[in-house]
Amino acid sequence: MANVTPVTVAAKSAPSSPKPTKVKRQSIVRLVDANGAMLRIVLRARKDGKSVTTYIVEIKRLEDGTKVSRKGATQEHSNMLDATKTVDSLLAQAQKLNWVRRESRNKPDAFTSANLPVGAKS
Repeated sequence: MANVTPVTVAAKSAPSSPKPTKVKRQSIVRLVDANGAMLRIVLRARKDGKSVTTYIVEIKRLEDGTKVSRKGATQEHSNMLDATKTVDSLLAQAQKLNWVRRESRNKPDAFTSANLPVGAKS
């Protein structure tokens, strides 16, 4: 018989720590005016987490159908709290200038939980 050396297999260890929760790094508030122009208030955090940028993008459609966008009001912030306060302030200013939050494009529910559709009989 041949010499057989026993092999030890290391048991899988449990993960040392749970996966960190994903942190939201971007937020966009969309506003429209009566003529169909759009204003986006953007909050974007850097991947390294060292700073947060807020800015506004205005998007207009010209008479010939082309879209023109302009970026402005750019500000750098050291933390998310300050950036969120800035977004809230910019939102309040825009609403005073007749910009309104865009309504959701989601379709309304076709049925409720009390009124479920009937399936075909087999």
